[in-house]
Amino acid sequence: MATSPPTDATAPTLVLERGLVEKIQKGDESAFRELYELYARLVYRYIFLRVRIPQDAEDLTAETFARAWRSISAF
Repeated sequence: MATSPPTDATAPTLVLERGLVEKIQKGDESAFRELYELYARLVYRYIFLRVRIPQDAEDLTAETFARAWRSISAF
């Protein structure tokens, strides 16, 4: 399945994300916090809708971001 190119509405977000990822890859923890703040609610909500247990959703959200931190250099 092919993905569509970014629209004008998503382009600023992609630039922001790319900049954050580049900073994180250089070890900037504050950039990772910013990325977390941008997406933690969305990730939690997505997970919660699947597991329906708040504590499990919190744990899985934390694990998701921990894995992202550990593997960001390969992104």
